[in-house]
Amino acid sequence: MFDYRESDVNARDPDSGRTPLHFAVENSDCEVVEQLLERGADVNVREKTGNTPLHFAAIGNASEVAELLLERGAYVNAQDSGGTTPLHNAAIGNASEVVEQLLERGADVDVQDSGGTTPLHNAAISNASEVAELLLNRGADVNVQDVVGNTPLHNAASNNASSEAAGVLLSQGADVNVQNNDGNTPLDLARRGDASETVELLLNRGAITSAQPKNRRVGVILGVIILLFLCFLIFVLFSP
Repeated sequence: MFDYRESDVNARDPDSGRTPLHFAVENSDCEVVEQLLERGADVNVREKTGNTPLHFAAIGNASEVAELLLERGAYVNAQDSGGTTPLHNAAIGNASEVVEQLLERGADVDVQDSGGTTPLHNAAISNASEVAELLLNRGADVNVQDVVGNTPLHNAASNNASSEAAGVLLSQGADVNVQNNDGNTPLDLARRGDASETVELLLNRGAITSAQPKNRRVGVILGVIILLFLCFLIFVLFSP
């Protein structure tokens, strides 16, 4: 039996800042988790990077443990030092059951971390098609862009195993030709990663075959404007 004294249940590991509850959750040990909570363990305690026990339960797809934590008042939208929530973790870990639990408890479906990444971005990069469907059914923005301009479809396309997630996103209205900050479309990223199935899927949905980077497009437009201006000057100077 677990025999921590009540004064020890919130003791921290000197290196990681984790408490016994963090470790028990990481091991998906429901019995120890329950004992710690009964003895007064802080359900929302944070380790050094800001992760709560619920963050750990989410990434490990520990649905029973997650339920225990949620019943004891775990913050469903707690963010770590990088802005990541338990829903981000559940999505990247393809933990569909935990995703459902978190959404039922009011998790913010479009929450963005410090890089602008949403849970749907994470589901896409992990080819977690079932999770993507759950998020989209709860109103997730299919065309949301992160700080570098990537949408979930960019993320799905950049992973050569993500054709299923890409299909889910496209069926829900994902913009097939949206460009990120570098001017790359999902098709550009899919081709770069040799994601042949995704390339075919995107082409069938009308993807542009060779996207031109934004800076090149701007350069071409400016060049045309300058050329027209020079032609106008020549006309003015040399016309009778």
